[in-house]
Amino acid sequence: MESFLVPPDQYSIYNCAQLAQTTVAKQTRARELEALIAKAGTGAGGSFASAVAYRPEYYQVRGELNELRRREAEKNCKPVPGAATAAGSLESPALGAGANPGVRQEIRPIH
Repeated sequence: MESFLVPPDQYSIYNCAQLAQTTVAKQTRARELEALIAKAGTGAGGSFASAVAYRPEYYQVRGELNELRRREAEKNCKPVPGAATAAGSLESPALGAGANPGVRQEIRPIH
């Protein structure tokens, strides 16, 4: 789903340094959104608020990260430090490695 939200040539003119800088910024934003999604899930109506307020941006950021990684691979750029660990935490908000372990939240698809 994320790939539909990102133009395929958005990062085609970036060099390796620009790709790395943008990747770090997008990873940071994705972690912030994961925390907001997890926090919203703990309150009444939180799942709805999360779906409306945070998930669309979260999916777009994930799509951008996928496109950035693809471009980095095409250009044979050095891996961004922390990218391997960050990728693991971006699998599923509130259920993956970046989730709050004390909070269990059901993730439903957005229709």
